[in-house]
Amino acid sequence: MRADETVESGPKPISFIDRLTSSEGFSLLFREGMTLVEDAAAYLDGAGREEAKALPRAVSLAYAPRACD
Repeated sequence: MRADETVESGPKPISFIDRLTSSEGFSLLFREGMTLVEDAAAYLDGAGREEAKALPRAVSLAYAPRACD
């Protein structure tokens, strides 16, 4: 690179992150991932909370949602 050249004067790099996040594959993966997060949150707020009450004391101390009560 010459002293009078800058990175901006050369070819513009391809932004792979923009291409990835705008792809249909990423959108599908993101929606599926968010569905899993929502399902897990619903379980932990409902049935998981009740099931956690039946855990042995040593196990319940390691159970994160239980610690948030």
